[in-house]
This record gives sequence, C-alpha cells and structure tokens, in this order.
Amino acid sequence: MIGQFITDGIDVVFGGNVDSFILCIDKKSGIDLDSADFPIRDFAISTSSNFSDISPMRIAVSYVGNAYCGTIVSPPRRFAVFGILRVEDFETLEPFSWRLDQTVILYLAGVCYGCVFLFAVSFFIVAMTTAGI
Repeated sequence: MIGQFITDGIDVVFGGNVDSFILCIDKKSGIDLDSADFPIRDFAISTSSNFSDISPMRIAVSYVGNAYCGTIVSPPRRFAVFGILRVEDFETLEPFSWRLDQTVILYLAGVCYGCVFLFAVSFFIVAMTTAGI
C-alpha cells in the first residue's frame, strides 16, 4: 500500500490548454494528516473513466484551513484528482502478493464457511421436512 485518500475526487475538464492552476479540495473529516505511515502530502491523478490508472502526481501540497491545496502544472484536458497521503519512496515498493501461508488460510476459511453454509442449508431442509412444510 502506498497511501491513503484524504479527499473525495474531483473531475476536472478544460476546454483548452492550461499551463497550471491551483487546486484546493476539502479534506475528509477524521483523517490524521500527521501520519507516520504516510508522511508525504500529494495529489493523485486518473485519466481513465474507471479510475484504473490512479497514480501520485509528486507535487508539493499544503494544508490551508480545511483545504488541501497544490499547484498542478501541465494538466491533461480531462482528469480526476484526489488528495492523498503517501509513502516517500512509492516507486521502489514491490507489488503486493499473498504469501503461501496467507493463501492457505484464506482457502481454509472459505472451505469452513462453505461447510457451515451446507450444514445450515441441510439442517433447514430437514427441519422443514420434519415440520411437514
């Protein structure tokens, strides 16, 4: 995990080219901006309609009042932007993958859940049949 969203996203659309602009977004309540886990304030950008390409913008962001503000330079004509807190060296992080023991535990939990579900359904069927319903 490289960070945490701290604002709602904003869809930005420009009719022409823009060199730069200052963006301020209200921060969500209940989020600590002084997180030791995610010390860097930043904006994240997505240019796809399904937000599959969200990535940090690496810009200086300040917190003014309840607003999260930063200068965005050379933006695309249409994008969504989010305020985030992130780790400093997110580019060097390894992609997340489950360890074997974690995978085994997840599969065992799924099998146990399935067994309990089947037992509950069979108990319900027996109870209904015995009651004559």
